[in-house]
Amino acid sequence: MPKPIPRDTIGLADRLAIQDCLLFYGYSMDRGHAEGVASCFTEDGLVTNAAGERFTGRDGIYRFAANAMKNPLFRGRQHHIRPMFFQASGDGYRVTSYYQALSAPVGKPVQMGSMGAYVDEVVRNGVSWKIKSKVLHHIRSDRPAPPLGDQPLLRTVPGGLQGPDTPTSDERAAMEALMMTYATALDTADVAAMTAAFAPGAVFESGSVGKVTAPAGIRTFLAAASGRPGFGGRQHRIFPILYRREGKGWRTFSYWKVETWTVGSPATVVNMGYYDDLLERREGEWRFAQKAIHPWNSQVAPMYEGWVQT
Repeated sequence: MPKPIPRDTIGLADRLAIQDCLLFYGYSMDRGHAEGVASCFTEDGLVTNAAGERFTGRDGIYRFAANAMKNPLFRGRQHHIRPMFFQASGDGYRVTSYYQALSAPVGKPVQMGSMGAYVDEVVRNGVSWKIKSKVLHHIRSDRPAPPLGDQPLLRTVPGGLQGPDTPTSDERAAMEALMMTYATALDTADVAAMTAAFAPGAVFESGSVGKVTAPAGIRTFLAAASGRPGFGGRQHRIFPILYRREGKGWRTFSYWKVETWTVGSPATVVNMGYYDDLLERREGEWRFAQKAIHPWNSQVAPMYEGWVQT
């Protein structure tokens, strides 16, 4: 039997499992997988969109997702979701998240479709967490962010549910720290940090250098990347989405986007895509054993096999 939820805390493993559910919702929306969207909800789940329309039950939520996928800019879209605040609510938690929805039409700059906030009520369903209700808020100058509510924000403590197919909290923290080290090294041309992030002989693949091996191939890639226009004002932002056990390590799927700016001009999103990584512990430290960099746009976004463009 699941343990009762302490009303003033949330276990770290539960917090991460809830976050994974919310991120899988966005990932499923972006890949044209309406069934995947519906699977994130309880059988009696509810979605209220920004216009106030309500979609109930998994059939209704499937229709909500399918309708959203008819947008002409749908393929090439990514949701970047950042769960921020957790509060005790009923038999579960209320989670407030910021989101951005971006589209990447080929031949055009990346576009900001919308930004806003989700307010999700989540409950434990056996050994997993599901969304009981989701409210979408668009944030604009005439629509401020939704209030947090009158419940205190919860402290995160060790504990919670964790299955054998899920990295431990410590593993996740270490792997995500490695992802951030990679991004920072790439953005600052730090050769030593960049090469140290990869195991010797690791396979690295990108559109700029093809398929190479570490460490020499990593130095070649970094030299090419740091010579591009706008390098001195560039940032990579990484959003880990999925983890899957593979051998002695973890296969991870992450969104990425690159922003750059020049003096006198606003910052712009240059590109966005996804990473397919294999991370393994080598001599006590996590390293990339494989990394592939892929674009995500209206021509090559990896859609769900059942998706049909309308």
